[in-house]
Amino acid sequence: MKFVAKVCGNEVGQGYIHKAVLAKQLPQSQLWIGPQHVGKTTLAYNLAFQLLCRQAPTITPCLRCEHCRMISRDIHPNVQVILPNQNGSIGIDQVRELLGSVPQSNWYKSGRLIIIEQADTLTPEAATALLKAIEEPRLDCFWLLLSDQPDKILATLRSRCSQLWWQRVTDATIVAHFPAAKPYVSLIAGLPGQVEQYTSTSGATTLATINQWIAFCLADTYYQRLTVAKKLLPKTFKRSDLINPIYQLTRIAHDLLLLHYQAPEHIHAQTAKSALIELQQKTTIAQTVLAIDILKKIRSYIQRPVQAKIVFDYVTISLYR
Repeated sequence: MKFVAKVCGNEVGQGYIHKAVLAKQLPQSQLWIGPQHVGKTTLAYNLAFQLLCRQAPTITPCLRCEHCRMISRDIHPNVQVILPNQNGSIGIDQVRELLGSVPQSNWYKSGRLIIIEQADTLTPEAATALLKAIEEPRLDCFWLLLSDQPDKILATLRSRCSQLWWQRVTDATIVAHFPAAKPYVSLIAGLPGQVEQYTSTSGATTLATINQWIAFCLADTYYQRLTVAKKLLPKTFKRSDLINPIYQLTRIAHDLLLLHYQAPEHIHAQTAKSALIELQQKTTIAQTVLAIDILKKIRSYIQRPVQAKIVFDYVTISLYR
């Protein structure tokens, strides 16, 4: 783990956490909800430093005491991170092992933080076992569940947690924090965790990604679009896998509208300008406006328990027709 002094975006949520830490009023059971790469994990790791540093409670840990050094090396006995197993779920055995360690005496008389990433992958048995522990937490133990699909979490477990939502970050905020990300801001799609992915790879690779989504829009038939999509989506995809593509398609549609209104200097995806112009020549303003409305509707569908394939088929059939 590492401490990130300036986390990009969601200042209101960060402010709430900071005040709660300093006032020693942090809820013992929390559910942080937001898309992958929005910064939930970074902030959760920051919280470990802020709660366990020798100077705790603090917003700016010293990073020099034994607590900070052990957290940095992922060996602090009072910080536990639970991840899905190789089957993609968090099973009952993982939770039992975790619960078996919680009642033990804390080292260094500090608090304990348990972070459960992708809490929506908890099996029903694991969620039920976890619920019993969360309903009667130790005074020095904090539970932090992270999820991008909260509807998949056991309803009673959700109800026992204080919920905090983390939103996508504006393009302006991302560029202010990461100036090098400006050419790729349409691909980053409001997710600071994706900045490194795009700024550390070659421009050719990044350009190829957005060009492929534009090629998806240019394709004339359903099967041609499916062929393109297979290169961009996992073989077996879920609703959360569609979030970034839908936002990228939305950015492309907004750029396309700017081209229709002869404002090319304002488009986000400057690296893909030639491909966008080709798409502009094949579409009308009415089709573009309709595409934006369709994508807005689809973003709401993704938040509901709807099959991912049905959502994606709707995208494939409807855009620019």
